[in-house]
Amino acid sequence: MVYHNLPKIKNKKAAIELSIGTVVIIVLAMTMLILGILLIRNIFSTATGAVTEIDQGVKNEINKLFSENQDKILVIYPDSGIIKLPQGSQDAGFVVAIRNTASTVKTYDYTVTQDSQGNCATHPYATNPPQAQTIVGGSGTGIQLQPGKIMENPRHVRISISDTASTCTFGLKIEVKEAGTTNVVATGYMDVEITPS
Repeated sequence: MVYHNLPKIKNKKAAIELSIGTVVIIVLAMTMLILGILLIRNIFSTATGAVTEIDQGVKNEINKLFSENQDKILVIYPDSGIIKLPQGSQDAGFVVAIRNTASTVKTYDYTVTQDSQGNCATHPYATNPPQAQTIVGGSGTGIQLQPGKIMENPRHVRISISDTASTCTFGLKIEVKEAGTTNVVATGYMDVEITPS
C-alpha cells in the first residue's frame, strides 16, 4: 500500500509546483503587458499632446521632421495637426520652427492667425469665442538664417484659454514670409480643441 501511494504523492506535489509556476508566469506576463500598454499610450499622448516647454526631446523631434523632407521650410510640432487644451490652460501650445532652404542668407517672419472658428462659432453654449483667446508668441520677425540652417531656438506658441471658454474646436493658420515682403514661402495649420477642465 505504501509503495502504491508514494508515486501519487509525488505527482500531486509536482502538480502543485507546476500550478504555482504557471500562476507566477501568468502574473508576470500580465504585468509586462499592462506596462507595455501604458508605455505605448504615454508615447502617443506625448506625440499628439500640447507642448508646455521646448526641451531637447522636442528639438530632436523637430530635427527629425526636417530630416524627413529636405525641402520643408516650416515644421509645426506636434505634427498631428491638433492639440487639446483644457479650459483655463495658460502655458501650453505648439512649436514653430523654420529652415532656410535657399542658397543665400534669408530673413523670415511668421504669423499665427485664426483660420476658422470650426464648431466654436455655432456652439450652442458659446460664451467665449476663439478670437477672444490670447496667443503668446503668435508672431515672429527678423528670423535670419544661413543657407540650409534651422532655427536654433524654435518659437513656442502658447494659447491662453479662458476658464469659461466653450468646449469646441477652432483652427489656426501659420504663415511664413520673407521679411519685409508679402511673399508667403510656407503655410501650416493647427486645430485647437478646447476640452473641459
